[in-house]
Amino acid sequence: MDIRVNGHITGRSTCFVTTSSLNIFGLMIGLICSFFIVLWARDEMSYGTSLPEIDQVYSVMRHANFGGTIGTTTSMPKPLSDILNEEYPEITHTVMASWEINMVLTHQDKVFRSEGRDFGSDFFTVFKFPLHVGDSTTALLDPESIVISESLARRYFGDNWRLKDDLIGTTLRVDHRTDTKVTAVFEDVPANSSLQFEFVRPVEAFIRENDWVDQWDNNGLLMFARL
Repeated sequence: MDIRVNGHITGRSTCFVTTSSLNIFGLMIGLICSFFIVLWARDEMSYGTSLPEIDQVYSVMRHANFGGTIGTTTSMPKPLSDILNEEYPEITHTVMASWEINMVLTHQDKVFRSEGRDFGSDFFTVFKFPLHVGDSTTALLDPESIVISESLARRYFGDNWRLKDDLIGTTLRVDHRTDTKVTAVFEDVPANSSLQFEFVRPVEAFIRENDWVDQWDNNGLLMFARL
């Protein structure tokens, strides 16, 4: 029923205003959702794009029969690395990697728990994470070495860690048991990297301590290949 006020019909105008408001509100919600979808898509597409020549680096995956079930996994046997290097000339490097490691690192009276990974000695040559201090070709050659992030360097050595002349070779104690020496400091890993770590140790030390890794039927390592 239309209501007349001073001779004017108000019911239809009120309905029109309500419908327009709903349409405008719906349009605003749609635009806001579209904006966040675009931001999400850009963030997703930015993963793994910040490093030079990263388009030549691939994760090696295994497609196999696991107890009657066909599946794909990133768990790789170490001997595959030798086969890829020897029989596939288009592959320039293979890099083995451990899963995430959680360790307590100690320097003097400073004790912190950090997350890192073990990588093959060519890791910084292949992935090209920028180093503030140290040489990417030699940083992981010593089995007793450790490469730390700039955030860890600041945590252990203060805001002026760059001025510390003897930083390279400084000893960090691992899990209150063994000593390791700092050989380089890398720029903090960006948030849009699929690999996240605060320190890097040589995977060769892990392999030396776990001889089962040398078997073809193990699933102990990740592997990357550069073409």
